[in-house]
This record gives sequence, C-alpha cells and structure tokens, in this order.
Amino acid sequence: MGLMKAALYARVASADRGQRRTIASQVLELKGQIAASDGVLVKQYIDYGRSGATLDRPGLKQLRQDAKAGRFDTVYFLAADRIARDLAHQAIIVGELLECGKKIMVNGKDYVHDPHNRLALSVLAAFAELERHPKLEGTIGQNR
Repeated sequence: MGLMKAALYARVASADRGQRRTIASQVLELKGQIAASDGVLVKQYIDYGRSGATLDRPGLKQLRQDAKAGRFDTVYFLAADRIARDLAHQAIIVGELLECGKKIMVNGKDYVHDPHNRLALSVLAAFAELERHPKLEGTIGQNR
C-alpha cells in the first residue's frame, strides 16, 4: 500500500484575524499532523476571509469536488469550526466526504470512525454554532 494522500483545509473569517490562528499557523500545524501520520500532502484548500456559517467558500467547493474525483484519501482540519460553524452544514460536508470514502482528521484525530470522537465532533460543532450568536452568550445552563 502506498503513502496516504492527504489534503488540508484552512479557513479564517475576517472577524477572526486578530483573535484566531492565522492561515499560516493552521497550515503549519496541519502539515505537521500529516507528516506525523506518514502521509503526503497533495493539496491545500484555503479560504481567506470566509465565514464558516456558509457553504459558499471557494476552497471548500474545490475540496468537495476533488474528494469526489479521488484526489486524496484523508482530509485534515485543525478544528471542527474550520469545517463549518453551522451544524447542518457540517453534517453535509462530513457526509459527502464519507460517501467518497475519505478519512476525516480533526486536530490530528479520526473524528468520524470512532463513535466517541463522532460525538465529540457534534458537540464541538454545536458550540461553534453557538459562538456565532453573541446574543446567546452566557445562556448555556440558565433557565429561560
């Protein structure tokens, strides 16, 4: 069996620039994860200034097309909120990648094929979606 063909996806929304990891630091971290798994990076998919609340992202669109074309075996994301900040969108993306037979790595862990990790991905996605709604901040656990 040959080397695993890996792809990485990095995204930063314009509002994230000063607060979150930069694209360069995401790419560096993901390249390290790929190297540690003895994979070979075949393509990087990058979205600058694109919100994770939408599926209309050029890098993501190309990643989805290339997944269907079989250009890579595994795709790496730094965090669940880099996939999408909307739970329904995340389900669409993850579902498509799985239908194409792709392995999905989030922060260096297989978050799809292990039931515990799949639950963790869902919880992280729910919190990422909640983060998008500032008027809901501080309401977790409070009676309404």
